[in-house]
Amino acid sequence: MNNLQSRNFVGKKIDDYILVDVLGTGAFGQVFSAQNIITKESVAIKSVPKSKLKEHNGLVGQLLKTEVQVLAQCSNINVVKMNKYLESENNCYIVMEYCNQGDLEQLWKKKNRIIPEVEAIQYIKQILNGMRGLHEMNVIHRDLKLPNILISNNVLKIGDLGFAKRMESLDGVVKEALGTLGTMAPEIIEFKPYGILADMFSIGAIYYQMLFGVLPFSIKSYNDFLKDVKTNQPNFTRNNIKISKESQELLFRMLNPEPKLRLQWNQLYESPLFSNQVVNPALCQLTVEQVVAKQVDLKMNKQVYQQNKQKFENITNQDMINKLQFDVPKLEHKQVMDNSNDEKLLQEALQQKQLQQQKTNDLNNVFEKYLNERNTLVFLGTVLNEIHQRKHTQNTNVFLPAFIISKKLIIEMNRFLEVLKTQRNIYQCSYFFELYTFPQFIAFIKLCEEDFQIQMTHFQVIQSQLQTILFQMQNQANEKYISELQPAPTGQFEENYRDILINYYMQLQDEKGESEDQDNAINNLSIYVLDTILFDRDVKKQLLNQKVDDYLEKFNFLTSKEKEEMIAQKFQQIYSF
Repeated sequence: MNNLQSRNFVGKKIDDYILVDVLGTGAFGQVFSAQNIITKESVAIKSVPKSKLKEHNGLVGQLLKTEVQVLAQCSNINVVKMNKYLESENNCYIVMEYCNQGDLEQLWKKKNRIIPEVEAIQYIKQILNGMRGLHEMNVIHRDLKLPNILISNNVLKIGDLGFAKRMESLDGVVKEALGTLGTMAPEIIEFKPYGILADMFSIGAIYYQMLFGVLPFSIKSYNDFLKDVKTNQPNFTRNNIKISKESQELLFRMLNPEPKLRLQWNQLYESPLFSNQVVNPALCQLTVEQVVAKQVDLKMNKQVYQQNKQKFENITNQDMINKLQFDVPKLEHKQVMDNSNDEKLLQEALQQKQLQQQKTNDLNNVFEKYLNERNTLVFLGTVLNEIHQRKHTQNTNVFLPAFIISKKLIIEMNRFLEVLKTQRNIYQCSYFFELYTFPQFIAFIKLCEEDFQIQMTHFQVIQSQLQTILFQMQNQANEKYISELQPAPTGQFEENYRDILINYYMQLQDEKGESEDQDNAINNLSIYVLDTILFDRDVKKQLLNQKVDDYLEKFNFLTSKEKEEMIAQKFQQIYSF
């Protein structure tokens, strides 16, 4: 169907749906955005002409049936959900969830075709989780690529399963060569038997493409691709991009041309990129991508592949065939009419779609604001970490400044949690209460609670150490700080907070004189400490619009004289209130 014919479908009424716009056109069908005229829910509808089903000796029809079966049974957050299956006299329609943020290829292009490693790995975690859902159903995708990975409310969803193939067993093989050059595994191109390790190659190619801006091997022709993949290793120096050794090792094993030597699915989660679940005591910057990816249960995924390895090896082909006979999807299969157009319904649907998109944008913007609010507190955690990391002289009292900043962090985190838990609409969002139905916002609140517990544990360690010191060295100067040992703020907290940090700053100046580099490091820390005092007055506002690392990095480019002038200005600010 050409573009003109696709446009003619817009406005058609199919059962309870009205086709609103063309999302994509392929060799075998089209995908439309549509709206349920009763519930006003936005959906995507894939249309395949029945005349196409018999093409390629019936392979198109087989693939459509496979897609319907897979989507109907798969309930994985990272796989597109299917609502129902409809048929008219001339067409088949698959009604699916609508993904309102395009696809991963569009996002990759918006980011100038280079996605930083720390962000890309969050996307890979979601893709792997979706693949786990498909593999549990004995399905290989075979055509994984950036445009086939859709995005809905910041969640990645594997879609376009037109080339997916259900296997008789996870050790089974299929022989049709279907897929895309560049991300398609070499064994598929060579018409060799292949299994789920073909998807491992595809995910490796996608990860490489996100990191380096290009596919790992030549895509001039099938022969060039096969020659390149078999004779050359992946190039990890392209476009002056540097990635971690862990990612290099992972990609090297994922992109092995020989399936038997390729990284196995049960080995994947041994990589430090996925197995590192160590609790970090330092409060770290949190992104939307990290919030979404943290919903992926990596431990469970690892167990699924470990347990299923033996389980599926023991399943015979006949057992699987018997299973498929009883595994028919229980979904609505309905004959419908699709020969009527309704201009009035179309205009109403278009207006509703615009409103829904505006609503989605507003909710995502508000989510970002809450995320930025939380991330301002990373500054306090970073300064606290810097104090712990520095090798001080014996005369410098580290416990008091570390304790008072830790307490400030606890107070601010608790205040922020109260805002979240009591659902205070601090940004005056029109759809505020719907924000609390977003899975990623719910996950965000949970992460904030976990962060608070981690920091509280850290606080209690410093509290215990300081309590021992203060009671051993009781004097008039220390007595006023004993009341601060509890997490709750006292009436004198702000005054004590300032005095302790000013005193720590003065002690840092006494450590100067060893070397120019040492003095430079002390000046940096001095600025951080003074900014910690000014956090509520000025620094927090600046951090709402930039990352903490970027804020701190700018001080590295100042000369010693400029740093000293800045320190003088900050002192003036502190004592001007």
